[in-house]
Amino acid sequence: MSNQTSLQAIMIGLLLAGSCLGVFRMLAKWKTMKQAFPVVVAILLVLFGLLTAIMVYAALLMGTGPVLLALLLLALLAAVGAVVVYLVENFRELNYGMLALFVVYLLAVVYITLLFRDTTGDHTISLFRMDMLANALRTHSLVPMKHIFLNMALFMPFGFLLPHIDMDGLDDITCPLLFSLLLTILIETTQMMLNLGQADLTDIVANVLGGVLGYVVYWLLGRWGVAEEDADD
Repeated sequence: MSNQTSLQAIMIGLLLAGSCLGVFRMLAKWKTMKQAFPVVVAILLVLFGLLTAIMVYAALLMGTGPVLLALLLLALLAAVGAVVVYLVENFRELNYGMLALFVVYLLAVVYITLLFRDTTGDHTISLFRMDMLANALRTHSLVPMKHIFLNMALFMPFGFLLPHIDMDGLDDITCPLLFSLLLTILIETTQMMLNLGQADLTDIVANVLGGVLGYVVYWLLGRWGVAEEDADD
């Protein structure tokens, strides 16, 4: 199995896992679902298991590429639909300044990761950039791993800004986790298809970790603010 096929298969698995987590989160928010939640979760796990089996069978027949594109398109449509519904239902509660800043940030990410790249550089496809880890261990320096740190830094604003848009509805670590996962898989798939940059699992892990760390910073600042208020009282 080639690196590209392996990476595509892992992306499919991550999308399925993320979709499953997203559905569970949505159901957990419904107060009427609390009593039946365990039964619903069991049914959904069976359904996602069947969906996974179908995806594996389709990948064996058509290859992982078409399956990844189809699943990514479905995930994007579902995410866009969920965002539209959320914006309509919570129109008055949103922080429009933070929403505008978040949109500008997303445009900057697209420019840096896709539009800014050219087709003349290194376009290797790999799972993990073991060369960076090996160089870091050999030189006793973290400088060779700056690619990972830059990817983490790129997505930290994602996890920090997202909950600021609505501190009640989006104040949940699953939001930056799921949406940063979807965004980075979209970016890596586009890079793979258009030969832009190096597509690898390292970038996905670093980006998602950056989104989660950005949320952690938001949460810590919030807790610090609460602690200061309690101290003043």
